[in-house]
Amino acid sequence: MGIVKYLKTYEENILKSLDIKYKGLDWCELGDQIYYNGAVAKTIYQSVGVNHTSIDINGKHGALALDLSKPLSDKYFNKFDIITNYGTIEHVENQYECFKNVHNMLKIGGIAIHGVPFINNWPAHGRYYYSLDFFEILAKNNKYDIIDLRVLNEEFYAYPRNLVAAVLKKVNADEFNSREEFNSIPIFDSGNKKRTQNYTIK
Repeated sequence: MGIVKYLKTYEENILKSLDIKYKGLDWCELGDQIYYNGAVAKTIYQSVGVNHTSIDINGKHGALALDLSKPLSDKYFNKFDIITNYGTIEHVENQYECFKNVHNMLKIGGIAIHGVPFINNWPAHGRYYYSLDFFEILAKNNKYDIIDLRVLNEEFYAYPRNLVAAVLKKVNADEFNSREEFNSIPIFDSGNKKRTQNYTIK
């Protein structure tokens, strides 16, 4: 929950720097996000005029109960101006299909904002952990513009809660890179399947 609170501030600063207003944006949020005070993220986004869609296999709080580890229907392709991934992708079993779904759902000119665990941080949080190199190579392979890329490591994000924050812009209609190319990008796999997919179901 705290992750979402502080990433929301990061998001607001990014959109402000790009002179992007919330009202009227077609927005996809990965995960059923709840803020530190118990507020549902969907409610907050809708209150500022965002056309909000959330995707979470648990289907809670109005989220579409879809599995991000499988190819999504093409009805979601080229649909969203903004996709936010705040601590969700690291829990998805099939990393290739998940990042491919993000690519396919973004409009040309659309932006993906990622906030994911940095390597050697967030112990036992999820299965996968990321580096700056991962997003640099992902962007190069798919010709994304890198709007911002950094490790968040101060205040709430001090070790061992460092995050990689990456803002990537889709600039062409090329298909997502091949599975072979994607699998060559370094991701640290902890093997922790207890925090993968719909781990809220016991």
